[in-house]
Amino acid sequence: VLIAAFAIALDGENVYWTLGLYTPPADATPWPIVMHCPKSGCDAPTVLAYATGIGVPGPNDDCAPRFIAVDRTNVFWSSSTESATTVATCAIDGCSDAPATVLSTDALWGLGVAGGETVWADGAVSACEAADCHATTRVIAAGGEPMTMKVDGDQVYWADAQALRTCPVSGCVQPTVVVGVPEVSVFAVDATNVYWRAEAGLMMCAKHGCTSPRLLVPNDECDGGFVDMVADGVHVFWIAGTEVLECAVAGCGGKPTRIDTPYWDETDR
Repeated sequence: VLIAAFAIALDGENVYWTLGLYTPPADATPWPIVMHCPKSGCDAPTVLAYATGIGVPGPNDDCAPRFIAVDRTNVFWSSSTESATTVATCAIDGCSDAPATVLSTDALWGLGVAGGETVWADGAVSACEAADCHATTRVIAAGGEPMTMKVDGDQVYWADAQALRTCPVSGCVQPTVVVGVPEVSVFAVDATNVYWRAEAGLMMCAKHGCTSPRLLVPNDECDGGFVDMVADGVHVFWIAGTEVLECAVAGCGGKPTRIDTPYWDETDR
């Protein structure tokens, strides 16, 4: 069994990530699906949830939990099958391998939390109260076909085929263009800047009035590419191949620091 990280999130102290299967398990033993580690790094990440029960892929499913989000008390993540995508949640200090289901949808292109609501993109950008999503779902921004999405405070950001856009979580009719870069596949936001994957590498720019994007880390320093990305105003963290890396927003000389190597195989059981 070989497992690698797919999605990444932050709170004030920790980095959280999801793990997905590259090869199927040899038996019914569960594998870790949500883990966390202090931002300063760690040798042994803490497992929050295993691939058993609600909200995790089965043996014949797409074993790649592609999105994760965290608030002050809970972690949320997605898991997909051929027919649906499920969002599950667990307390940040664990849930005894019994995560709760928040919602199910045909497809998911982003996940976040804001003001007690779960926010997601699935052709539109929507939100609901996690405790009763079916009864409280509302549309934040219709149309646009989001390709990926993030939440920062009271704003939601998403990338579509033309640009990176934003809208208040409360909703809007006409989203604002943040950066006119088409088809951004991976990005992050903090209080000041937006960061995204480009052909040259990791780019950054002011999220209000971006006029001069800056290259933070060149592609040749990230051989594994950028699978997912998150920022906290001081550092940018991202998954690149077999590693979780970080670079200071002020610059790291183009040389990111490794936080952890988020792989797991049968010998780690």
